[in-house]
Amino acid sequence: MNSKGMTLIEIIVVIVLLGIIGLFIFQFVGSSVETYIIASNQAGLLAEAKLAMERMAKEIRDANNILAPASGSSGNSINFIKSHSTAVDSDTDITFQKSGSTLERKRGTNPPEPLAGNVSSFNVTNNSNEIKLELTLSLAGGENVTLHTKVYPKNLPFASEDFGGAHFNGDWEEVVQ
Repeated sequence: MNSKGMTLIEIIVVIVLLGIIGLFIFQFVGSSVETYIIASNQAGLLAEAKLAMERMAKEIRDANNILAPASGSSGNSINFIKSHSTAVDSDTDITFQKSGSTLERKRGTNPPEPLAGNVSSFNVTNNSNEIKLELTLSLAGGENVTLHTKVYPKNLPFASEDFGGAHFNGDWEEVVQ
């Protein structure tokens, strides 16, 4: 028998096989795209959380009086007096607080300024000369990032035996040139 074409059965078998192969490829590509989106969201959350933590740590290091939370306690905000004002920021009474899903920075009596969004939790623990910060940012898709840090204010009054007797007597200042 000399046939010059394909039968209907052969065409159906080829279509079914291509469909199965296409399904596996689609699932592989789909999961790769989903993984990329999750990683991209995580990277965005991490960048936002790092920026907020660095800003808070820098300002808390310049504190000469922690007003809240009291020594030995915790809370979802921190209020302190900075030792040094800047040309851009003359207020020295600073508060970092969680309001809804936003981390805010409040200067004196001015309205709060947003520092980070998608905040699911913000905890501050005051252990005398050590301030512990914990910040968690979350998205609706389940992505989340939690950062922890400890900050040691340089200008708080403390006993000379703390930190080996070395202190700055309220004169420490972080200068950016």
